[in-house]
Amino acid sequence: MLDKLPEDRERLRAELSLRGIEYMVVFVLHGNSSPEVERATKRMCELGEKIGEPDQLLRGLIPLSLLCLDRGESIQGLELGRRCLELAKTTQDASFVADALWSVGFLTWACGRFREAASNFEGALRVLDRTNRRVSRRGFL
Repeated sequence: MLDKLPEDRERLRAELSLRGIEYMVVFVLHGNSSPEVERATKRMCELGEKIGEPDQLLRGLIPLSLLCLDRGESIQGLELGRRCLELAKTTQDASFVADALWSVGFLTWACGRFREAASNFEGALRVLDRTNRRVSRRGFL
C-alpha cells in the first residue's frame, strides 16, 4: 500500500512507522545481530535522513549502534552512539537522550572504559528521573 502513496513526507513517516514495527518483529524472531534487523534499521535511518528531523533519524540510529555492540563492533558502534547522543540533545524528547546515553554506556563498557560507561548509565538515570519516567523509549530502566 505504501507504493500507492505519493513520495512525500507523510509517506516517509508512514513507512518509518511500519519499519519500526518490522524492526520489533525481526528482533524477536531473528535476534538483534541478524541481517533482517540490520536491513530494517538501515532503512529506518534512510527514512529518518530523508525526513530531516533528528528524532526521526534517531529511531534507526540508536538501534543501529546497539547492533554494532551485539556484533562485537564496539568501536564503530561507539562512534555511532556518540553521534546519537549529540543528535538526541537537539531534540525536545528526553527519552532519546536517555536511550543514547544507555547505548553509549553499553558501548563504552564493551570497549573497557568502565568509568565512562558508569557515567553514561548514571546520566541516563538522571534524565529519566527529571522526566518522572521509569522507562526510556527503548525500554531501558
